[in-house]
Amino acid sequence: RDSIEARKLAGRGEIEPVARRLYELLQTPAGGSGNREELSQRISSLSEMILGPAGPLQQRRVLVVADGVLHYLPFSVLLTSADAGEAASMLAVHELVSLPSMSMLAAQRQMHLNQNRPVKELAVFADPVFGGDDQRLKSSYEGATAPQALPRLPATAYEARSIAALVAAEQSLLALGFDASLEAVMNTQLSDYRVIHFATHGRIDSRYPALSELVFSRIDENGQPRDGSLHLHDIYNLDLQADLVAMSACSTALGREIAGEGLTCLTQGFMYAGSRSVLASLWQVSDRATAELMTRFYRHLLDDKQKPAEALRNAQLELASTPRWRSPYFWSGFVLQGEWL
Repeated sequence: RDSIEARKLAGRGEIEPVARRLYELLQTPAGGSGNREELSQRISSLSEMILGPAGPLQQRRVLVVADGVLHYLPFSVLLTSADAGEAASMLAVHELVSLPSMSMLAAQRQMHLNQNRPVKELAVFADPVFGGDDQRLKSSYEGATAPQALPRLPATAYEARSIAALVAAEQSLLALGFDASLEAVMNTQLSDYRVIHFATHGRIDSRYPALSELVFSRIDENGQPRDGSLHLHDIYNLDLQADLVAMSACSTALGREIAGEGLTCLTQGFMYAGSRSVLASLWQVSDRATAELMTRFYRHLLDDKQKPAEALRNAQLELASTPRWRSPYFWSGFVLQGEWL
């Protein structure tokens, strides 16, 4: 609280190749023994490069403001010194929070001073209808098509219902299927909700960040195409007072780096719109594993009244200890960014 310490790391040319290869390995379940061995080696190497110079970290909570390719890596998989000098994963020892920049946190705290609290608990938008081949369309419209049809994410309906069940009906909004539309998002008084959850596809344009989007239903009940794209500029114009926006979608934490200000992306858009924190993904996540992670996360958040960072850590630890979901691919792809209080 009253001091700053600096440590000199290896050069970018040494760190980046190791970090990029680790990011590639994390994006797929460790299929063979060779993959698992290389994954372990890369984690050890990168941990030594970027955490080794700091020595053992004594604080329970660790804030990460990364740079360059390190924006794309979950620090939860890295190794740190635990008791008796043995290496342990950061997830096992620390509560982790990422920040785009410290100036963003300062601006957020100023913005939320004396702000009214939301009157409702939870809004969920999930399992949209993307194309004419969706079985939820009336049979007479089976030939209908929507532009840029995307595969359905059926596990997100289970995920959404499981989350909504944790909150009293009068305190929640659950929009599924055709109801998970762009119109519903734009016309809902989102400032009324403390937690907002989107379970859908996310598409990131690193070259032109303004074209990044969350995708909602692109077709209506009569098979007619409609706009389903919530673009970055739309997000900036939302009015939020949420403690948390969760994007249970693919690669929603990524974007284009601007020196000194982190990544310009959907996450930053939701923070600018008024959300204190954002839960987002770093790669193409499995929708079934994500549904499992999110159900556990919200149980800790809503039932156990834990803060988002603590709830995410506990959910990830539980998933990592389950044989089916043990690979970091399944549990480490989600990161919490923003306020932790």
